[in-house]
Amino acid sequence: TVNLECTRVSLMHLCASCLILRSPRFLLCASLVLCLLLLSVYMLIEDKATETEKTPKETVSREQQSVQAKKSKQEAKQVVELEKEKGQLLARDAGVRIPKDEKDNEQSRSDVKQKGGGAVAQNNPENKVPVIDIYFALTSVNSNRDRLFGQFCKSLLRHTQSHLRIHAVVDKSGESAVSRSIPTGTTESGATVDLQLYNIDEVSKQVEPVLNSLRNHFSAGQRSYYHSPIFFLSIALHHIVADFVKKIIVLDTDMEFRTDVKYLYALFERFSATNIMGLAHEQQPVYRHVFYLHRKNNAGTLVGAPPPNGLTGFNSGCVLMDLEKMRRSDVYKQSIQSALVKSLAVKYQFRGHLGDQDFYTLLSLEHSELFFVLPCTWNRQLCVWWRDHGYKSVFDEYHTCTGDVNLYHGNCNTRIPQEDSL
Repeated sequence: TVNLECTRVSLMHLCASCLILRSPRFLLCASLVLCLLLLSVYMLIEDKATETEKTPKETVSREQQSVQAKKSKQEAKQVVELEKEKGQLLARDAGVRIPKDEKDNEQSRSDVKQKGGGAVAQNNPENKVPVIDIYFALTSVNSNRDRLFGQFCKSLLRHTQSHLRIHAVVDKSGESAVSRSIPTGTTESGATVDLQLYNIDEVSKQVEPVLNSLRNHFSAGQRSYYHSPIFFLSIALHHIVADFVKKIIVLDTDMEFRTDVKYLYALFERFSATNIMGLAHEQQPVYRHVFYLHRKNNAGTLVGAPPPNGLTGFNSGCVLMDLEKMRRSDVYKQSIQSALVKSLAVKYQFRGHLGDQDFYTLLSLEHSELFFVLPCTWNRQLCVWWRDHGYKSVFDEYHTCTGDVNLYHGNCNTRIPQEDSL
């Protein structure tokens, strides 16, 4: 079209020149001019028709593009909404609080902490750790015991922001030690501490029938260290504390935490329907020695044998007690009666000397279903006394414990390794 237009213009200029100069070829030029004029008119009509024909198509195309764009935006919005809804469902299933806006989103991110690769939403009521009840007994406090108790309390409170309800059986010296080492209210770490003190004399009278049925079998005499009531009180703890206390952690005071106590409390969730308490195995060949006569008369017995298959016995430095189950358990109620305790002691030719843990060990031989075995890292016992007193060849079979230690037990006055952050 452009080329034709250029040719047309050129010819018109030529013809015009010929007319002005009165060229002999006037008629020919006039004819050419007329043809060119007709050709121009035809081209203009053709261009107009083409433009008219193209305009509706282009208009329709633009309208279609606009509709398609709106449709794409709507589809994209729907996808975003679906993804958002999906994300909220996944977050809800993971226990993460859904933020309402960006400000709330920042708060949500600050609320989420990581432990072992898992997200824990601190502000989610469904995941909130309940009040953690902890029990210990503290009497006859001297300077060394006071120091150990102070370290125990510091390690407990340093690692947690949980709400702790501490139940302590004390005498005068124990009460003073508790007042020095356990702050009530909110601690520097953010923990909340409630404290309930029990007088040792009053509590002992309250559970005296139970204590009398046990002490004769699980202590080395009235003058022995483990004859004191404090080493048997845990057995009747479901009668000592209030009924609203459903679960409780029983601890010796020569221990130190290396992580949050809430993770110990979480092990209650792993109890079976019949488990009423959880303890770690004894990590020395104590009961290999105590059950010597039974082992001698019963070749091949697993009683007193090392883990993983042996009936190794328990250490009561750390005990998880489901008090609600203990209160309901007919088996446990019968087991703390004097006659049954005596029959078990006779059957296994047992004469213990370590208080409550002797009772738990003996009971586990008949009713293993009552016991959950805690990982050794939640009561890492450091005493090696029996290694140097006749059991060196088998000691490591009992004492080996793999994994990061969560709770050290400095039994028999063994020094606990210093924490890196101290």
